[in-house]
Amino acid sequence: QMLLVQGVTKLGYYTEPIIGQGRLFTEVAAINEKDYRSTIVNVPVQTSAANLMLDVQTKLDFWMRDGKMDSRVVLNGYDSTMVDGPIGELEDVRRRLGIEFEQSEYRAKFEQHYGRRIPLRWDIKVSLRAA
Repeated sequence: QMLLVQGVTKLGYYTEPIIGQGRLFTEVAAINEKDYRSTIVNVPVQTSAANLMLDVQTKLDFWMRDGKMDSRVVLNGYDSTMVDGPIGELEDVRRRLGIEFEQSEYRAKFEQHYGRRIPLRWDIKVSLRAA
């Protein structure tokens, strides 16, 4: 972590190693050094989580559309997604979500870059609403 903080502080930016996206750090470290360091350390984790979720969400949405399903990804976040659809499609979507996490291209590149298997855990919460 210290090397990461030193490198970002010196260069003023962070480059994500898998797909090369970057983030500028224009904040002045002297204003609040603890928050500045915390932000630098969290950026790789948050960026990787967001990239993984985007990969999974995109593939899940294409799969649902190709399958002529009524379910759709209606909201995506950095580390979450919301799928809306009929209860009859729930188990298929749940199963496919697990497949997409396991087969994510971003995850494979991430694991190859770091030379190890990255364990993932995810939760699926179901909320029922009146039609």
